[in-house]
Amino acid sequence: LHDVYGWSDIEDKRPMERDSVFCVRSMTKPFIGASIMMLVEEGKIELDAPAYMYLPVLDADPYRMITVRHLLHHLAGFPMSLIQSTDLKAIKSIQEVAALGVQNDLIFPPGIKFRYSDHGTDTLTALLEAVSGMPAEDFVRTRLLEPLGMQDSIGFLPDGHPLHARAASKYIGGPGSWSRYWKADDASIFPIFLGSQSMYSTLPDYARFAQLFLHGGKVGEQTLLSQASIDAILSPGPFPMNGPTGLP
Repeated sequence: LHDVYGWSDIEDKRPMERDSVFCVRSMTKPFIGASIMMLVEEGKIELDAPAYMYLPVLDADPYRMITVRHLLHHLAGFPMSLIQSTDLKAIKSIQEVAALGVQNDLIFPPGIKFRYSDHGTDTLTALLEAVSGMPAEDFVRTRLLEPLGMQDSIGFLPDGHPLHARAASKYIGGPGSWSRYWKADDASIFPIFLGSQSMYSTLPDYARFAQLFLHGGKVGEQTLLSQASIDAILSPGPFPMNGPTGLP
């Protein structure tokens, strides 16, 4: 069953459609995790190796203690974000974002507790680029989006891209007090691919990605990830994620 309700834009009375395009924000992160596990399967990354071995910007104390697994599990000690007070339009690469981490103190030693971190995933995205030798958005596109048939998904939405026309407007607030802060003909929010939050997709497309985990890493007869990697991805981390939902 797939039905739609309400408005893609309240003020303009633009109805929601089945193929409306959304910024999926933090649901970008699983694409980075899946991509890293692909490189683990290829023997190019070891989960418990120090991350600085693959991303030299981390080759300084105490960042040398951070492993790839710490970044995957949000255990590295990075804060939530280091770009919230930055002019996003001034950021030229994900490597610049990763470099911000060593200009700020860790909030706890790596590995001792969980702290949800956009910066940790953006650092992992920079590591993905360094190891794969290609832009992270190209890796995600060629290794995941295209094999899965996710034709309405993109790592970030550049100005003038055709998907702008179908993009749902963005609002902040709550029932009865919504305030629109972005609409489809506005300039793009993200200038680069941020593995933490910049992907745009449709509901049917994202369902294709979810099916990858239901089908043991396969799409049709093609295996994108091994069952062992799927099991690892779906296993809870060592510390609970406390959040406002009441869910563990």
